[in-house]
Amino acid sequence: MNDINFRHQYIKDQLEHKGIIRVQELADKFGVTGATIRRDLRILESQRALQRGYGHAVPVKGKAMDLPVSEKSRLHSFEKGKIAKAAAGLIEENDSFLITSGSTIDAFVRNLDAIGSHNVVTASIQVAAALAEKNGFNAFILGGKVVKDSMSVRDNTAIEELRHIRCNKLFFGCDGLDFQGGGNVSRYQ
Repeated sequence: MNDINFRHQYIKDQLEHKGIIRVQELADKFGVTGATIRRDLRILESQRALQRGYGHAVPVKGKAMDLPVSEKSRLHSFEKGKIAKAAAGLIEENDSFLITSGSTIDAFVRNLDAIGSHNVVTASIQVAAALAEKNGFNAFILGGKVVKDSMSVRDNTAIEELRHIRCNKLFFGCDGLDFQGGGNVSRYQ
């Protein structure tokens, strides 16, 4: 059961079946150390079979995997903090803005300080709750069906409500960009 080829195939199979694997679960299953599993994951990542995260791995696919925002918040937190601080610095007195959902957006909201009074529209339950705790922010949440992994609303109701909203800024996060498939975007690199 400690054969490296067997472990690697098992990891690939589990990723395809479950969408995420955890280092500790694999170490327990195979009776090896976490260091052994992390080495396996590094090898598989170099083969482009998966993408490693903090304590876990996910499949590499053409489309970004929609992990729960609670999982995403632990990935690349230092970088997200830097993005959040820079974005928060763009807020001006009495701005009205729209905020999407996501782990980088959650970091952004934690870094917000009101300059005057702000109206903020969001599809994120977490963003609305965090802003409701802060002075100087009037939080408005879009309606619709709640998506569990993102803790936000994503459906035609939310889209229809957006048609009637006017804000002067938008802050959004995304799971990734494809510079090869998206045309000429060299000015953004």
